[in-house]
Amino acid sequence: MANSPTRTTLNLSDLSDRIERLRSDSAWKILPLSKKVIVLLTEYLNLLESEKSLQKKDSTDDSNSQRPSDADYISAAREVGISEELALKLRDRLFNAK
Repeated sequence: MANSPTRTTLNLSDLSDRIERLRSDSAWKILPLSKKVIVLLTEYLNLLESEKSLQKKDSTDDSNSQRPSDADYISAAREVGISEELALKLRDRLFNAK
C-alpha cells in the first residue's frame, strides 16, 4: 500500500494552523486534518474545473460569432455620421487582425 498511486504522505506543518483556522463551524472543528485537506482540495478542484468550463464556453461563443454584414456596418455608419467606406475599412481591420 505504501507505493499506491492513490495514497501519499504530506508534511502539512506549515499549513496545518491555517487549515484549522479556515472555518469556525463545529463540523470543521471535529474533522481530522486529513479530511479537511480532502475537503479543501475537492473545493479547489471544483473551482478550477468550473473556471475552465467557463473559459471553454467563452472561447466557443467567440468562435461562433459571425462577422457582421456590410449592410450592418453601413447602417451603423449612417447612425453615427461616419462614411460608409470608413466603417467598412474599420470592419476589415478588426476582423483581419485575428
